[in-house]
Amino acid sequence: MNRKDAIAWVLSVCAPCLRLLQAKTLSELVEAAVRCPRISLLRERTAG
Repeated sequence: MNRKDAIAWVLSVCAPCLRLLQAKTLSELVEAAVRCPRISLLRERTAG
C-alpha cells in the first residue's frame, strides 16, 4: 500500500468522528508511520 492510499484509508474510516484539525494531525502521523521501517511495538511492550 502506498503512502497516499494509507492516509486516504485511515481518514475515510476515522474522519466522520474527527474534527478537521484532528484529521490533519492523524494524516501527518499516518504519513510518518508509513515512512518508518517496520517495527514491532507490541513485541517490545510484551517483552519488558
